[in-house]
Amino acid sequence: MIRLPGRRSPAAGASRTTKGIGRLRPWLLPYRARIAAMIFGDVVALVVQMIVPLVVAAAIDGPVTTGDAAGLWGAVWILVGLLVVQSVAFAARFIPTVHGPTLEFDVRTDLLGRLLHQPPAYHRRVGTGHAVSRLVGDVKEIGIWYAHTSAFLVSTGASLLAAAVMMVVLQPALGAAALLALSPLTWLVW
Repeated sequence: MIRLPGRRSPAAGASRTTKGIGRLRPWLLPYRARIAAMIFGDVVALVVQMIVPLVVAAAIDGPVTTGDAAGLWGAVWILVGLLVVQSVAFAARFIPTVHGPTLEFDVRTDLLGRLLHQPPAYHRRVGTGHAVSRLVGDVKEIGIWYAHTSAFLVSTGASLLAAAVMMVVLQPALGAAALLALSPLTWLVW
């Protein structure tokens, strides 16, 4: 790994993942509102997605079984409203895709500027061609992570959390069993 002089190294006790994300903080800070909008929109879309079956179940148990056609229209309009909310909130997932190239450009510009302003002794010690090639490849990976992987990780985590909460609310024994099984898995992943 090529280290540019003048950069502080992260805390020694932190995990490798935490250190890597911490190094991106200066470049991610200008995008924090967009990241928060993506997370909020994703969570809202997933919660609405999980509410839809409950509304359908209530419609079947209520107006459909009693034959109340007028009462069924209320459930239909609730479902249409939920669909609109879900589609608008789900669109927030694509915010990083739009701003990914801008983030990549900012990181590349900053790091290449730092590399070009190093003393000649640094360039003799580290091959400049290798450093530039590595830098461009790493920055491309950061752009791909921000534009695609981050949205996937947020949506997966939010859906697991929302499903666990829903299971605990609907069936506490099933929810407790699922949370018991999730604990070792979470420990293994982190």
